[in-house]
Amino acid sequence: LKRDVAIMLAASDVVSYRPNDALPILNSPLFVGDIDAQMWRSMAETDAGNYDLARRDALATQPIVAAYPAWLRTRFFLSAVRAAIESGDTAAAEQFDKAIAFADLDPEQVSLYRLLNGRLAEAEGRNDEALDSYGQVIAGDVRPSRAEAVYRTILLLDKTGKIDTPKAIKTLAAESMLWRGDTLEAQMDQLLTTLYFRTG
Repeated sequence: LKRDVAIMLAASDVVSYRPNDALPILNSPLFVGDIDAQMWRSMAETDAGNYDLARRDALATQPIVAAYPAWLRTRFFLSAVRAAIESGDTAAAEQFDKAIAFADLDPEQVSLYRLLNGRLAEAEGRNDEALDSYGQVIAGDVRPSRAEAVYRTILLLDKTGKIDTPKAIKTLAAESMLWRGDTLEAQMDQLLTTLYFRTG
């Protein structure tokens, strides 16, 4: 009974995006070797930014995901794509991406899906496709995907030498004022600082 209650509590924390509450439960000796706990842990690790661990857990538990409801499969695979991209495993990211049923996505998930497809295209050097995906996310105006799409667009334009620096500064400054409180904000501020220094 204790084990069942613990996994339910951890699952609730994962669904509610509380990885710091979920991970101590899922990493406890109670769940050593438990593949279902490992699946939940993969999503919590992604939310906590532990991408390599999340990717490994997602790969190990992918075969059992089919037994779960569609909404959870969607959450799992979107999380797994993110973890694989952030840890540099584009092959795994493509594998997870193909498992996502686009018809099951709500508008916020569609925005995230397009963002992640842009990230994958960028990682594989398909820069025009990446920019097109980011543009769709920006046009859709769903946060936080929009904020990351703006950041990734400016970063990619800078990397490819196509950036309009004054315009980029104006856009990024406005976006960074609207998006607060996580790693993305720090990344946007760092890029903004670099662009400010470049223009004196």
